[in-house]
Amino acid sequence: MSLGRFSKYSGCITFRISKNGLYIEVFPLFALGHPPLYFPWSHIRFRKEEVSLFGKNYLYDLGTPRGGRMAVREKMHRAILRELQDD
Repeated sequence: MSLGRFSKYSGCITFRISKNGLYIEVFPLFALGHPPLYFPWSHIRFRKEEVSLFGKNYLYDLGTPRGGRMAVREKMHRAILRELQDD
């Protein structure tokens, strides 16, 4: 997963999907200065799909008004879409 343009969090992010929204937490060893984030489903919008050398990434806008951008891989993208469609 990446947040913004320069922040890459390969393998150290935990996503928790709830009925109300998406929680994003950094692995505790690396969490200093990275408090958990929460975004209600109404503040998450799918933006576009990008193809890179390493596969597909799915970009989302976070926040209202748009506060940031998140890129995830296909498995997480499908889980988020299921919740957005139910909302």
